[in-house]
Amino acid sequence: MSERSNRFAELLVEDDAYHLASRGVLRVRGRKGREALQSLLTNAIPEGVRAATYGAVVDADGRVAGDMLVVPDEGELLIDCDRGQAPVWIDLIRARGGAGTDVADETARWRVFGLLNNQSVFDDGTPYIRYADPRRHELGSRVLRPVEARESLSWRHEGKWRAHAYRLGVAGSEVFGRARLDVFEAGLHGLSALHPARLESLGLPAMEAGPPAVSRRLLPFRVEPSGPGVPVMLGEPVTGGAEEVGRVVAIQGLFGLAVMALEPWRAALEAEPLLRCAGEQVLPTWPTWLGRESTGRASPAARA
Repeated sequence: MSERSNRFAELLVEDDAYHLASRGVLRVRGRKGREALQSLLTNAIPEGVRAATYGAVVDADGRVAGDMLVVPDEGELLIDCDRGQAPVWIDLIRARGGAGTDVADETARWRVFGLLNNQSVFDDGTPYIRYADPRRHELGSRVLRPVEARESLSWRHEGKWRAHAYRLGVAGSEVFGRARLDVFEAGLHGLSALHPARLESLGLPAMEAGPPAVSRRLLPFRVEPSGPGVPVMLGEPVTGGAEEVGRVVAIQGLFGLAVMALEPWRAALEAEPLLRCAGEQVLPTWPTWLGRESTGRASPAARA
């Protein structure tokens, strides 16, 4: 093998980020576009900072319709969003901004990557944009690379990144479409997604009032498999004895997300500590980033 091919193999090993093929990229230009985008989001987009902003879009009933990362780029804004929802956000921004609102779909120009803290990507000289994921430190950073940059055989599969996010209790737009949750049931107050002024503008409960009022929560769980495979659990109930205490809305590998009814969960844990789904034992947990509302990491005892 030649020296050149050895070097190429080395680069492939270094370029090991997760390729998030389900993500799209939009570009918003001008004051009108920025104001239209801001009017949709549960979070405030700060001026004059380089950090990304995480926010959600809610429907007329106050339910989370989707989420996005907003990234400053030389006076303009890039939106890192679910690829399938990109046309929806374009239509909404244009409807809010009126004629001449400048928003474009640039999905065909970019690849989106998730880069965890123990990973690295090879800099091949093409421009790229990197920003810290504002939700959780454990999610690392995101990288937008032009599609004309070289491809790598070492890019990891998006499913493994998604399993990591589910393990942390972090959902995405693929979950919100199934779950019909409000912003507090989705735990967005623990993911830096809510701004008090935006909640008031959208007619949503205030930060101090919202979390104590919820009776259910989107929470992570781990499957404790009894055999070599994991059965299909999406849409299946989580049970404690004969009682349904939750329902699975996402699963990847051994990690998933379930909408848990808090009072039935508490009662089930007192009577029968082991919960099951599709014949397998599952262990829902309370994320550490929601710990201030809990009497313990695994406890559903939200502060009243």
